[in-house]
Amino acid sequence: MPQAKTITTTTGLQLAALDFGGEGDLVLLLHGAGRSAADWLSMAPHLTPHGRVVAMDLRGHGQSSCGPWTLDHALADIDEVIGRYEARRPILIGHSLGGVLATVFALKLNAVRALINLDGFALHADEYVGISAAEAIEFRERADLKWDWSSPVLTRKKVHAAVLETARHYGLEADVATAVVFRRLAALNQDTYGYRNDTITRDGVRDLYRSFLLDRSFFELVKGSTCPSLFFRSKTGTPPAKMPDWQRALDNAYIRGLDSRIAVLEESERATVLPRETSHMMLLEEPAALALEINAFLSALRAY
Repeated sequence: MPQAKTITTTTGLQLAALDFGGEGDLVLLLHGAGRSAADWLSMAPHLTPHGRVVAMDLRGHGQSSCGPWTLDHALADIDEVIGRYEARRPILIGHSLGGVLATVFALKLNAVRALINLDGFALHADEYVGISAAEAIEFRERADLKWDWSSPVLTRKKVHAAVLETARHYGLEADVATAVVFRRLAALNQDTYGYRNDTITRDGVRDLYRSFLLDRSFFELVKGSTCPSLFFRSKTGTPPAKMPDWQRALDNAYIRGLDSRIAVLEESERATVLPRETSHMMLLEEPAALALEINAFLSALRAY
C-alpha cells in the first residue's frame, strides 16, 4: 500500500498525496474534477519502473485542504509537490481535469520530461462542430448549472452500497473500491457522509473550462508544445436514455469537434494519440492495460 503524505505549501495549504515508491525522478499523477488520488491505486504500482510514483489530491479534493481555486493556484500546487521531491524533469500523468492541468503545466514551465494525458480535453466555442459558437456557449452554461458535486446525506448503508457498486462496475478489489469512494467523502457526523462539495473549488474548475470555451483554445496551446506527449482518447460512453435536445446537440457537437481537433494534434511530431474503447473513467476500467501503453511510451523515450 502507498504511504500517505502531507505537503504544506508556502501559503500554508495542506496537500495530501499517496507515495507508491519507485526509484528515479518523480512520476506525478493528477486526478479529475470531483475525484481523488485514490483513483490511481490500481494503476500506480505498474508505473514504478519509471520513477518515484506519487498521486496528489488537488486542492479542494480528497484529503487536501481548500483554498482559492484558479489555474495559477493549481499549477503552483503542482510545482510545490515537484519541488518537495526535488524533481528536475518529472513525468506528469493526468486524467480529465488532471490531464488539462498537466498539459498546461508542461507548456508553461517547459520542465517536464514527458506528458501523459488521459482524456483531458477542452474545446473553444468555435471548435464545436454542428452548432454555432453562441449555441455552444449557451448550452455549456446550461450544462454547468446541472453540474453538481453535492449529494444527499449518505448513511453507512448507502456508502457501503456505493463501494459495492464501484467494485462491481469497474472490477476493482474491495479495498481499492473502498478507498476510491471514501477519499471523496466528508464525514457529516458519526454516522453520515456527503461527497465533498466546496463551492470555491467547484466554481474555480468551472471558470477554468469556461476560459477555454471563451478565451483560448486548449488545442492551440498543445500545438506549441515541445514535450513528448501521449494522449488517450475515450471512444465509448453511455449517454442517458433521456436527454434534452440541447444536451444531445452539445454532446454530439463536442464529440465531432474533438475528433477534428484530435486529427490536427496527431500531425504533431511530439504527440501520440491513442484511442481507447473505454469510457472517460478509463483509469479505473483498465489500469493495467493503460499502464502497459504508458510504460512502452516511456521506455521508448529512454532509447533516445
